[in-house]
Amino acid sequence: MSKNILGIHHITAVSGPAHENYRFYTETLGLRLVKRTVNFDDPGVYHLYYGDDTGAPGTLMTFFPYGGPAGDKGSGQVVASSYPVRNLDFWKKKLSASDGTSSAELLAQGTTASQEPTEAQSATPSQVTTKPQDTTPSQVTTKPQDTTPSQVTTNPQDPTEAQRTTNPQSPTTPQVPFRTETRFGTEYVIFEDPHGMTLELYQSDSAPESLGPIGGATLKLQNPEKTEQLLTLLGLEIEDRDGARTRYRIPGSQDYLDTLKSTEPRARGGAGTVHHIALRVADDESQAFWREKLIRAGYQVSPVMDRNYFHSIYFRGPGGVLFELATDPPGMLIDESPEELGKTLLLPPQYEPHRKQIESMLDPLEEAYSFTEVAGDGALIVALHGTGGDEFDLLNLVSEIAPGNPVLSLRGNVKEGGARRFFRRLKPGVFDEQDLQKRTAELAQFIKSKPGRRVALGYSNGANMAAATLLEYPETFDQAILFRPMLGWEPGQVDLTGKRVFITIGKDDRIVSPEAGVRLAEVLRERGAEVQLHRVSAGHNLTAEDIELAQSFLNSAEKRLKTTA
Repeated sequence: MSKNILGIHHITAVSGPAHENYRFYTETLGLRLVKRTVNFDDPGVYHLYYGDDTGAPGTLMTFFPYGGPAGDKGSGQVVASSYPVRNLDFWKKKLSASDGTSSAELLAQGTTASQEPTEAQSATPSQVTTKPQDTTPSQVTTKPQDTTPSQVTTNPQDPTEAQRTTNPQSPTTPQVPFRTETRFGTEYVIFEDPHGMTLELYQSDSAPESLGPIGGATLKLQNPEKTEQLLTLLGLEIEDRDGARTRYRIPGSQDYLDTLKSTEPRARGGAGTVHHIALRVADDESQAFWREKLIRAGYQVSPVMDRNYFHSIYFRGPGGVLFELATDPPGMLIDESPEELGKTLLLPPQYEPHRKQIESMLDPLEEAYSFTEVAGDGALIVALHGTGGDEFDLLNLVSEIAPGNPVLSLRGNVKEGGARRFFRRLKPGVFDEQDLQKRTAELAQFIKSKPGRRVALGYSNGANMAAATLLEYPETFDQAILFRPMLGWEPGQVDLTGKRVFITIGKDDRIVSPEAGVRLAEVLRERGAEVQLHRVSAGHNLTAEDIELAQSFLNSAEKRLKTTA
């Protein structure tokens, strides 16, 4: 069997929140999720594989959805991944569609910043409630595996589980902006996925009907000459030059690699950037041949690593691009039938004993939030934690403020330095307004399927999320309890008549200035909301006074309902 490089095996990138990545690549691009597993080197994050119906080598686009901030674009990266398509005009129309046939989020076209004081990651309400030990099992528990279904339900990773809440119908989504460019006499349609990774489509009469094999990639380099020597060593052949771009073809395939000379500095990885590009080899023997050849040429090559579905070696090119040589076998069908590909979370043997812990760290793909529910009567309390919290963080607090009420406690789906939040910041203290707008729409869509009265209860970042959602989508909540919130964006004009909002600000808060909370209260009142604003003798942490005031607020609301009933 030939030891030649056979083509592109896969491209692996870093993305933002997993559910957005999943929705874009399966719904907008029509690829199939063929493997749902974890990063073998960091099992707290997914490794998602998209490809054709069987996940054949060459069709695989894979992602680590860390959910963090966007990476930088620059040299030393794979800056574009290209797919051949049978009908380029069809794809132009598909990307332009805004009738619900595409579920892509509107791609970032720049960001708007607002100031937000840094929120404490350690000062969570679960640490400062006054009577956390008084919560009885009949009220709530933070260990759902020990409870009966009538108490707490945590959404499982398996989307077919009977207890899972049905995902609300996705709203009609905006078109995907694209531009066109001609290179080497071929037109390319160029666009970005929701997290900023560049994708390209080009016409090819030999392409399959649906999106299938990856046809090429562009490597942006400050000094491409040395990387071009590496490509020549790997057997690629120069085909043509077009300005600063040089095309190398992989013999025996239609796949290509372009080098693009750039003066841009080396870039930092993050969401929307490619982690590495993998080239295909036939088998272990071919891989061993190339490993020895690369080492003789002076490259630092990793040992062979078993990735379950292929065997891999890694080495970094002279320009900074990380390369992998991956074997075709064993393939995606080694542990799932064609019909079952991508439906369940598969773990390598070393992680199987830790499955429950790993599953608890991963976000759902089919809907926006991981969540915990508590059964009860009355208005639904929607709990939104602060930076660094999770869906269990506010349960004790809610049980003190609204004992017996049903609870829906959400886990933020954005990460910042590993800490969960409900929307991104451009940097500490600065809101990403564009992301905030997207997240409020997402939360409103998620919540609207819940019947009856709904009360938001948020702390810090969660309070900001609740306030922003109320100011954008007033129908989402009837009331809101906001601990240590602030106004960090410019809201539109909405009618909040009939909405009741409770706010507490800490007189000695060094995280969120009291003035920021006062300004939020003014904005809510200007739009017709009835606002109770309380200044408590505290910092950013919550106190018994916060809890007592919130209890009184909810009790007065219940009395008012009974009086008017």
